[in-house]
Amino acid sequence: MEDCVGDSELANRSPRVCLNCKARKRKCDKALPACSRCDRLLLRCEYESPDSTTEDDVPLRLISSNFGSWTSWIRNFYISIQNRSLSLEDFVSMYFSTVHKWLPIINEKQFRDRVESRSYECDTNDFLLLTTLFLNVRRPDEQPHPAVMDDDLYQAVRHLYFHVFADMASSPSLQLLQSGLLLAIYEYGHGLVDAAHSTLFACLSASMSLGLHQTRAPLNMDAAWKSAMEDEFTLVWWGIVVTDRIICASSITKPRLPATIITDEANFLSDLGNTGNNNGDRLSWDQDSYVAVNFYRQVQSSVLLGHVLHLINDAPNLFSEESQSRFRVLDSQLQRAIQVTLQTETAGKLNSVSEALSLNRSAFLLLHRWQYAHSERTHNDITLWQSKMAIESIITITVETVRDFLPRIYAGWFKSHHPQGVQSVFLAAISLLHLGSSDNTSIEELKEMMAIQSRRWNIAAEYVHIVQNEQTQINS
Repeated sequence: MEDCVGDSELANRSPRVCLNCKARKRKCDKALPACSRCDRLLLRCEYESPDSTTEDDVPLRLISSNFGSWTSWIRNFYISIQNRSLSLEDFVSMYFSTVHKWLPIINEKQFRDRVESRSYECDTNDFLLLTTLFLNVRRPDEQPHPAVMDDDLYQAVRHLYFHVFADMASSPSLQLLQSGLLLAIYEYGHGLVDAAHSTLFACLSASMSLGLHQTRAPLNMDAAWKSAMEDEFTLVWWGIVVTDRIICASSITKPRLPATIITDEANFLSDLGNTGNNNGDRLSWDQDSYVAVNFYRQVQSSVLLGHVLHLINDAPNLFSEESQSRFRVLDSQLQRAIQVTLQTETAGKLNSVSEALSLNRSAFLLLHRWQYAHSERTHNDITLWQSKMAIESIITITVETVRDFLPRIYAGWFKSHHPQGVQSVFLAAISLLHLGSSDNTSIEELKEMMAIQSRRWNIAAEYVHIVQNEQTQINS
């Protein structure tokens, strides 16, 4: 009986790994008619016949199989939607209940109308957008452990995006811009930062061909921003701006300069100058508009973050009169922005502007970490002490927020984690270590929060490893 079973298993296995696994250097179980990996990833599984391989054609076969794997996945994705083995409604609804809340670049009603009419069957743009939505609702905690988000599904969507991009870069569609932005968000959120930078730059160049870079910051916030929220092209532009600054700030050793420039950007900062204003929020909308308020505050925060990135990269001398003047203005504006977003969150819906609040905290930490490092090198005790106190205050606020959120999350609170929040928690943790703090409890709580965030975004897991390595070096 055992011999029969063994013969049966051998009969159901190929003597060679499949072409997809071979090209991607992945483990293959050689199952027939399709290996488990190809079956799980909706790939067309192919094996070499024993007599088909010669030494000369192996490289060509590998190239062909690598190219074919992404077209195979795209084809199978389309078929899965057609035969309803993949629920289109499930992942579309998940997208609009999560990512859309903090990146409202798609008109939900119009998009659902197009899906209902099955426009993706004849419109490459709509089909591309569907694939990027599907990509963005994937979670590391739903993948085989350890989660690899740089997998064939991602590579297939990326190949499709740049394939479509090559055909219409000079006259890009709205869906192409939306897809590029969503692809860059996925890449950044899962730690593929260099890929995110190149994808967003391509998206930016396409948007510039449409003149979106000439979009002016609204002067009358209530009326103008409400109008902007109805225009998907405008929303995509502001989404590019926010994402550009988030990606540029991801390197704590040498943050990049933003590629985006905002016309009349001072308009976004007009409610941050009067610190005596107790109203806290000029945007007097009802709570149903909190998505719009949040997105506005994110753009405002990205303006400030851009100023911080320029100061860090441009200022040859921190202690020059010009640099100190810019520093003081930014310090004041960021404190005010944090105050405004905290007031909005407290008075309105919990977690309603947490993305903007996270961006402001990240910008504030980057600004004062920069001054702290310069002050330490030049032995300037006054500015060193000032920045140390500022950093500690933001760390305290972040830790208190984490302590408030953790029990809520464990109790079942549905929190749509966003990449902005991951970055601010990481900066707080690494700053706490760099200040030489012995507060291990706070460090562990921040790491615990990032571990929870890593269920949604792989970059959080990478940040946890960085913090752990930093702890090891400090303790050694």
